[in-house]
Amino acid sequence: PGDKRHGCWNEVVVSRSKVLRTELASVRLPVFALMNTLTPPVCFLPPSTFRSDGHLIESPEQVDDKPVLMSHREVELLLHNFGYGLRVALVSADYTAASRPHGVEWDAVEIPSMFLRMFCTSRRALSMMSGHYATGEPLPDDLYDKLVASRKFMAATTKLDQLRKSALDLELYHRYDPTSTESIFDIQHRVSKGFAVLPPVAEDTQLCNVPHIFSDLYAWSEVYAADAFAAFAAVEATDVDEWRALGRSFRDNVFSKLGIVHPMDAFKQFRGRQPSTDALLERIGLS
Repeated sequence: PGDKRHGCWNEVVVSRSKVLRTELASVRLPVFALMNTLTPPVCFLPPSTFRSDGHLIESPEQVDDKPVLMSHREVELLLHNFGYGLRVALVSADYTAASRPHGVEWDAVEIPSMFLRMFCTSRRALSMMSGHYATGEPLPDDLYDKLVASRKFMAATTKLDQLRKSALDLELYHRYDPTSTESIFDIQHRVSKGFAVLPPVAEDTQLCNVPHIFSDLYAWSEVYAADAFAAFAAVEATDVDEWRALGRSFRDNVFSKLGIVHPMDAFKQFRGRQPSTDALLERIGLS
């Protein structure tokens, strides 16, 4: 564990708490650090001044005399991690247990991060936060179209693999009996047959090398996030007031409420209905 690189998560120094307030403040504000898996990393660190939400950024290294540049993938990771931080900073929970990152149900813990990174494929958002470093010209339409199309390449295969790992995770933790004659690799092959496009290789021992958590939190959080983002995508690009109103609603009903109310209730307060898979399927080209 000591050698493990920081993942897309946040290290909380203190969480928001009304119980642990002081005479100087009615609520203890959060202080946290966000660490990326970039090389070199892009980090959010809590400043030693009065800010409590952490915006000091360690950028990728400069190359020659060019300004520091970030790839689209790096921007995605940046916004992904920033989503974690926004939830910690904006949650209105009065108790530390609910305001910490893991104070959210696993089905919903990835909603903020996945929601934020979806703006990386929004034409309007990209035009606002990017441009050619020398000329300032926005990303050309043809490159933008290729960028969006690349997100759909083999999307079904990728999603099946994610669901396979989710199903395997649930099977091992909820139904596996170590005293039975069925080994963990038997379970791996049995579960994989229901998701793999190609027959699993008998010698496959990928189970020994799963470097991340693969429960259904990713799949279900992405359903929530895609449906929420669809509300923003449906607004005309020039309607700034509507975007701001949606942003405030998402802040007040989702960022603020996760960890306090059930994720389904928080989503319904924002969208007025239960989440649908339609937005996610359309996003990855499977509708």
